[in-house]
Amino acid sequence: RDRTQNYKTMIRCTDIRGRDNYPQGCSFSPDGTCILTSTSTSADFRVYETPFRRLEKDGQDEDNVVTDDVQAQQQPQCWTASLRSNEGGCSPSSSSASYAWYPLMNSSQPITSFYATCRGHSTPIHLIDAYTSQLRASYRPYNAADEMEGPTVVEFSPDGRRVLGTGFKSDRTIAIFDVGIPGREGVVARLGKTRRSKDGQKGIPSALAFPKYGASGGGPNNVFAVGTYSPASIYIYDDRTNIPASEIVLHGGLAVVGHGRAFVKKKRRFEQIDTPDGEGDDDENVFSSARARWFQSRARGGVTQLSWAPPLSTNPYLLYSASRRSNAVLSWDLRALSSLGTPVCGLQSFTRDGDTNQRLEFDINDEGNTIYVGCGTSEGVVKIYDTTSGKLQDTLQVFDEDSGYRDAVNGVSYLSYQGGRSNNGLLAVSVGSRTFNEPDDEDSNDDGKQGFLQLMVCKSKM
Repeated sequence: RDRTQNYKTMIRCTDIRGRDNYPQGCSFSPDGTCILTSTSTSADFRVYETPFRRLEKDGQDEDNVVTDDVQAQQQPQCWTASLRSNEGGCSPSSSSASYAWYPLMNSSQPITSFYATCRGHSTPIHLIDAYTSQLRASYRPYNAADEMEGPTVVEFSPDGRRVLGTGFKSDRTIAIFDVGIPGREGVVARLGKTRRSKDGQKGIPSALAFPKYGASGGGPNNVFAVGTYSPASIYIYDDRTNIPASEIVLHGGLAVVGHGRAFVKKKRRFEQIDTPDGEGDDDENVFSSARARWFQSRARGGVTQLSWAPPLSTNPYLLYSASRRSNAVLSWDLRALSSLGTPVCGLQSFTRDGDTNQRLEFDINDEGNTIYVGCGTSEGVVKIYDTTSGKLQDTLQVFDEDSGYRDAVNGVSYLSYQGGRSNNGLLAVSVGSRTFNEPDDEDSNDDGKQGFLQLMVCKSKM
């Protein structure tokens, strides 16, 4: 039988106020006890607690008869942030925020409860305590001119020993710090010998992703993926670079999405492959070439997010990518990396409405068989796909039931949860986008048009 899910809005935040103030993405903590997000105008990071008590109550009442009074009581309740952090002062609202939970975070061990943040080129990497919202440590990257330059992307290594920052405007580098040694002492990993040299990966780094550790031990290890803006590219690097030096150059990266003259030459060689088996093989090569060009073109707008398949999935060697102004989220099978210089052909594409410069996120469930894709239209849509077949399973409408406000879904985060008599899941979505009104537009009133964070319950049925 086909497996379906019912989605019900459980709670919605009510404390994000102000013109053009909306949450920018969202992320469940590793233990699922809270959700982290950042706001655009107020420029702070907020932690919301996951209402597990209400989930348990709903699980106990799931077999009861639902009357009108009970249904009225089950409407989405108010939800406010438990903690806020604005270390380093307010940054420009146009700057993009990046944050990452400590991968070994466990709320029962307060020493592990923290997250890393960065916002704009004027602030360093901060470690924020998830219990007190106080600053624990700062890591200050310096450029070639000995000036402190903040990153726009931050990520932890899977073992939690290192914190990495990238996305610098001065050079294509990755700053690597030991979590236990705050300050400016770190390693600079360069994607090329110099900023303008022809070697290495081109463009400003915009996304960084490590494979998740799994209990089964399967899947890729000791690698990480880096995505860049124009010219867009995705490279895979070996993480086992143990050189005791202050600066290293990452050599031998495998290109998933290439760029530049070298990529054009490789693509031409790929198109001119001839086989002596007959015309049928030639037609197959033409279709393979067209398919490869289609996938490569969908990633050329600038990579905004990278995510590896979960270790429990049937193929943990899949890499998912989203790009700016792209109408599809793509999956790449890294087992098909070729040594012949041919571009990698994508495996599946998951369409979305992404004609916007805003960063639109996606997330994958723990089994790796379902992907949740946020869309950039003003209708507030989340599309749910089967990762194996690429078929659309469901489409969720996300909107404020009180005001009727709906907007682009810029953030999606999924958490598996055992509750009631079935396997449930929690889906957190962040809604909002920047609007531009004419100065003489007297009818424009954005008081009721404010972004929000919403939590939904996913109940599985057979």
